Amino acid sequence: MKEHRDFSRFGQSVGYMLWDNNGNSGCGSCFVFRGPYILTCRHVIDLIVGEGVEVGQWAGMISQCVKVTFAYEEPGEREKDYFSIEPWFEVSDKALDYAVLKLKDGQQMPEGLYAGHYSVPLNGRLRIIGHPDGKVKSTDNCVVIPLSQREEKCQQHVDARAAEGCYAPYVHMQTEKSFKEIIGNPTVITYDTSFYFGSSGSPVFDSKFSLVAMHTAGYKYDYQCGVSSIIEFGVTMKAIIDHMKLNHREWYEDACPYQPDVEMVSDED
Repeated sequence: MKEHRDFSRFGQSVGYMLWDNNGNSGCGSCFVFRGPYILTCRHVIDLIVGEGVEVGQWAGMISQCVKVTFAYEEPGEREKDYFSIEPWFEVSDKALDYAVLKLKDGQQMPEGLYAGHYSVPLNGRLRIIGHPDGKVKSTDNCVVIPLSQREEKCQQHVDARAAEGCYAPYVHMQTEKSFKEIIGNPTVITYDTSFYFGSSGSPVFDSKFSLVAMHTAGYKYDYQCGVSSIIEFGVTMKAIIDHMKLNHREWYEDACPYQPDVEMVSDED
């Protein structure tokens, strides 16, 4: 994490979410979007509140049981410099699997990763920063799997395990999206990554550290030799921003006032 200036700079905005809702505990990743607002996955929020709770009660429940730290970079720092969450839950979408939460004031907040405009890489390198398996902040370099190659790439994973003598009878999804929805979905970027559980909500950057997606989930399969992954994906920031503008315009224009040519520039540029 500290080996590269860009990872250090952009990684400061990546948070570790921890919750304990009356015994229902877990963790996930998030990042500062702009100002006090952080972005994470909607399915993470669903896990936090649990079943049978009216949406009108979610804001208060989230505020009571969730906390976020941006300082979990070394073992033993998981409880360091936590932010609390405001009882506010107004911007989210289940289909695109994103949700916005609001940090409480009181501490200096990291710089937001909002850039104002977003492109969708069709191929090339990606970099993800998050907290896989609930561990310290780390990074992973991976490569875009182009839309036209997704199905073929998935089959290659299964065939490779079969060649090792491992049969995979069960395929599991970390969210409710069907496998076919992802294979042909232009609003997601697909890739292979070692980031699995606990990393939903991690920012995904291109090779120049432009924010392009939010890591959402992946498909894993169980076989005799263990558990392996078929493909992972992240919802594009373009799709998220377009949805915000269309469905939450008043909030968006207040949180993200227009600034021409706003862009977070990598130290490499």
